[in-house]
Amino acid sequence: MKSYIMWTITYLKRLFKKPAFIVFLLIMPILSCLYIYGVSDKSSKIYVALYDMNNSELSNETIDRLLEYEGIFNFYEATSTDSIYEAVTKGDAHCGYIFTEDMAHLFETKKGKGSIDAIVSPSSSLASLIEEIIYSTIFDAFSKEIAYNYLIDNDIIDSANESESKEQIYKIYDYNLINFVDLVTEDNLDNYTEVISKDYIYNIPIKGVVALLIFISSLGGAYVYIRDRENGLFIKVAPYKRHLINIISIATPTIVTSLSGLIAIFIAHNNLSIFKEVFCLFLYFLIATAYVYLYNLVVKSSKLLCATIPIIIIACIVLSPIFIDVSSYIPQIRPISYLLPPTHYLNWF
Repeated sequence: MKSYIMWTITYLKRLFKKPAFIVFLLIMPILSCLYIYGVSDKSSKIYVALYDMNNSELSNETIDRLLEYEGIFNFYEATSTDSIYEAVTKGDAHCGYIFTEDMAHLFETKKGKGSIDAIVSPSSSLASLIEEIIYSTIFDAFSKEIAYNYLIDNDIIDSANESESKEQIYKIYDYNLINFVDLVTEDNLDNYTEVISKDYIYNIPIKGVVALLIFISSLGGAYVYIRDRENGLFIKVAPYKRHLINIISIATPTIVTSLSGLIAIFIAHNNLSIFKEVFCLFLYFLIATAYVYLYNLVVKSSKLLCATIPIIIIACIVLSPIFIDVSSYIPQIRPISYLLPPTHYLNWF
């Protein structure tokens, strides 16, 4: 055990004697500070912009409900579509949603698709959660209409006095908080899928950069071990001990970079909870270390490793949702992206 501790300390000393590694560690916190500097006048709330081009009963009620939402998200009404693009680009808003002019008509004709335009960052880790809130709010508002149409279509109530009947049904509905799922058939639900169509805006993807740099550090640790082995450093070391030293060589820079990444995430206020962030980064550290260790068993030449590292990094940038989730455009490549560690980490959020 003492020998392994000695190897760990040795690798740590070697790391911190390299100015390039110090700069490498500082990249993530510096990016976070730059990000915070650009949004320094914002509160800890996550802002979501809304703009109503429809001005219908449905869109008005949906926006009113969202404005009253209490939680980590702060929904607010934008003055124009251009202001939404500007807010998301600058980071003033996490994302934005535009209720199109045909929104009410699309829902009334049981289509729904394309009734809302979403302006989000491709690396957004919270867009899917925000969209679930918007979906829920829309259907809370629209389900009263579905309930009323269901009762009319099945001759449960008289449609002669439509306005009086509708008002009465709406009051009963609000009082009993009937869930719309009980009143809609599976065929009807299919008509309301893909309500939100996305338009992507780019900003600094802190977690994507963190995931990539942690993975690069683990590959760097593998290279250091191979170079040490080629230089005869482990000639007198037993074969089984070499495997443990290999793991230490990979894990040492990976855990140090993970700590730097954790600091960067909290500086940028890009975290959900301390426990989840620490747990996910620790799990990612284990995955990256194991992945590179197994890769190191296959690629035993430092020259070959150096030749393949750029390919692996490019594959991560292109296939993993670091800067943009390409698999959302080309679903066929999704299985390939799961062969890369950053994909797993970024999909946990």
